[in-house]
Amino acid sequence: MKKSVKISVPREVLLVEIERRCLDPQCGERVRLGLTKAEARAYRGFSCERCQRWHDDRLTRNDIPDWWEEMEGMRDEG
Repeated sequence: MKKSVKISVPREVLLVEIERRCLDPQCGERVRLGLTKAEARAYRGFSCERCQRWHDDRLTRNDIPDWWEEMEGMRDEG
């Protein structure tokens, strides 16, 4: 008798999607990121998928949904 194995993948709701461009002039790749609430709180930059370079970054006022009051402090920064 075979034992069935259940695989459980926890899901989180994406709250924001941001788009950035690689800052390397030789690359310039468009990078789209979907962030959960926890990821948005911790967001400090991104890695370009094409050239693998890291770019320091912060979320701006325009990246944050109007209804997300918890991030209101960020709205004043950007």
